Amino acid sequence: MWFVLWVGLAVLIGYYYKQRGLNSVLGFLLSLFASPLIAFIIGALISPEARIFQKSKKCPQCAEFVKAEAKICRFCSYQFKAEEMKPERPLTEEEWIEQKKRKEKQRKLNLFFFGIAVLGTIIASILIWAFINRQVENTRKTDVMRGKIEERR
Repeated sequence: MWFVLWVGLAVLIGYYYKQRGLNSVLGFLLSLFASPLIAFIIGALISPEARIFQKSKKCPQCAEFVKAEAKICRFCSYQFKAEEMKPERPLTEEEWIEQKKRKEKQRKLNLFFFGIAVLGTIIASILIWAFINRQVENTRKTDVMRGKIEERR
């Protein structure tokens, strides 16, 4: 019963991470193996703006990421040229289709890994349950053999 509740909370945390623009699989796994409360707190503390690759560009001199609007690299003081400062052009239809395909492929991959994680968790819980039941049964048999408990007939 508790395990089902735990996995349900982990799924909700994964959904929460996805809604915030964070990695939902990471949120699910973190809440599954650490704690849903800890995963929720971490997800709440990570701001979507903190993601380095969203609105950033790579400095050609030092290869560090800086904000897309930056005129001077804060690491090496490289001055970006005017053409490097231009806003991004709109996507062409082919680029848009390619980007959509990549996102769909990534979504399917995330779903696959999510399924593997859930399946692995279910299998692990069944094995743990079987192991615990075997230990309890072996202890009863040992106690009966030693005469500590009378066998019920």
